[in-house]
Amino acid sequence: LAGAAVVFALAASARLDAASTRWNHPDLVTSVDTPYGRITLTRTEGRTALFENDALSFESEGTAAEELAHLAALQTERTERVLLVGGIAEGFVPELLLHRPVALTALEVNGALLDVVRAALPGRLGETAPGVVRTIVGDPRGGLPPEERYDLIVIGAPEPLSGQANRFHTKEFFLECRKRMEPGGVLALRLRGNENLR
Repeated sequence: LAGAAVVFALAASARLDAASTRWNHPDLVTSVDTPYGRITLTRTEGRTALFENDALSFESEGTAAEELAHLAALQTERTERVLLVGGIAEGFVPELLLHRPVALTALEVNGALLDVVRAALPGRLGETAPGVVRTIVGDPRGGLPPEERYDLIVIGAPEPLSGQANRFHTKEFFLECRKRMEPGGVLALRLRGNENLR
């Protein structure tokens, strides 16, 4: 009888969890717990939004990836070899592919995030360019791909507002990127600005 009560409690907790998630996200498509936090995907009127730990990570109609990718690519003479660190789900890969790289390596820490986006937004991860795009799941702090050098490195990871995001904005990480840059290469990242902050 105790075992049946545990099974019932587990089943009820899953329904309770789904119901409480829908309370905050009425247009819920899916919600997945990962080692890096909870991923929640919603869809309404053709717009898809992804939340990480209930903070908006991106929406399918957003332009942040487009802005950073093109501005960064236009700063370098060549975009043959490109490295994208984080932000894969946000839509950086299709934007960077418009600059016709020979090789685009995309690093993402959370593989479960890619699974959710792949199912909900086909083509967003570069599946249309299988010979060009290589996706690596892992923590880049352990070292970037050692055999590669890049014309452009784009840090698409979120701004350094948490311990998890800070890993891509340290002196050590920037020095690691510098070792992987071709002469004249560009490292691009986004930081929140304010016109009255000096």
